[in-house]
Amino acid sequence: MGLAEILNSVSKDYNHKVYLGLGCNLGDRLGSLNQALVKLSGFGELAAVSRIYESAAWGYEDEHRYLNLVCCFYTSLDPLNLHRETLKIERELGREGNKRKEGEAYRSRLIDIDILFFDKLVMRRPELTIPHPQIQLRNFVLKPMADIAQDLVHPVLNRSIRELYFSSPDTSAIEVID
Repeated sequence: MGLAEILNSVSKDYNHKVYLGLGCNLGDRLGSLNQALVKLSGFGELAAVSRIYESAAWGYEDEHRYLNLVCCFYTSLDPLNLHRETLKIERELGREGNKRKEGEAYRSRLIDIDILFFDKLVMRRPELTIPHPQIQLRNFVLKPMADIAQDLVHPVLNRSIRELYFSSPDTSAIEVID
């Protein structure tokens, strides 16, 4: 099943609406993003995918530029099981090591999948925080998110994605990939 068919087949069986951020700056970047989207369809259904954006590394210096997208995804998994499945996909696509913990340095990656929003849930656990705690600081998340959900209101900040993008302190350039 191709990406277009996946996007047109959202089922009523999936009761959670989730936004995921995907990014990578090593290897076959477009291939990794596409493979991750296809693997995600194994435990849910994609409803929308943003355009793909390219930007410099954020939070550290790196010669390799990132590709990023955001997708809207429906699933029956709870947040912790979804988190486990996204980590499994990252490993299957070649990501080594664990997710960066707060305070650790950023590093290059073959793939990164972040849960940005899960319904209107607000959750803070050692292994997972929802909404993602740095959405409002990152244009490489806000811009693709605005492609598919500009009016979505952040449940903690009480501001729309569009408002967060236009007030973001991030001044880094972000370009659409054709």
